[in-house]
Amino acid sequence: MPGLSDTPHDPSRTIWENLNDQAAIIIQIESLQGIHNLDAILTEVGEYIDAVWIGTLDARVSMGLGFSFFQQPSEPEWLEALDKYNATLKKHDKPNSGFGLGPPEVVAKVAESKCIVFIHGDVFSIMSGMGELAMAKKWPARNFSAANKQ
Repeated sequence: MPGLSDTPHDPSRTIWENLNDQAAIIIQIESLQGIHNLDAILTEVGEYIDAVWIGTLDARVSMGLGFSFFQQPSEPEWLEALDKYNATLKKHDKPNSGFGLGPPEVVAKVAESKCIVFIHGDVFSIMSGMGELAMAKKWPARNFSAANKQ
C-alpha cells in the first residue's frame, strides 16, 4: 500500500498504525469564545494538534456579524478577533487552515495564510440540493430498526 503522505508505508505494522502516522489532528474554532480560549487549548494539548481551522461563518455568527462568501470582512471587531487568533497560532507555532471560497483571486488570497485550504464542503451541496431534500421529506417514514425486521 503506498503512503497517503510522504510518510512511507511500513509493512511490519498494521494498516491502522500506518494510517495513524499519516493522520492530522485539526481543531476548529467556531466562536469568539473559542478564539479567546485558543491559547489555553494549545497550552494544554497543543503538542497533539497539527493545525487549527477557523470556522469563519460560525465565528462571525457567534459575534452577531453577517457573512459574504465573496468579500473579505472588514468590521473592526472581526479584524481584532482574527488578530488574536493569528497571534495565538504564531505563539504556539501552529499552522492555520480552513475554507477558501469564491472566485480564484479570493481563494488565492485566503490561501496565502493557510497550510491547507478546502474549496468545497458538504454544506454547499446540501444548500444547492434543498429542492431534493424537500421532496425527500414527503416520502413515507419507514422503520428500519432490528426489532421490526422479519
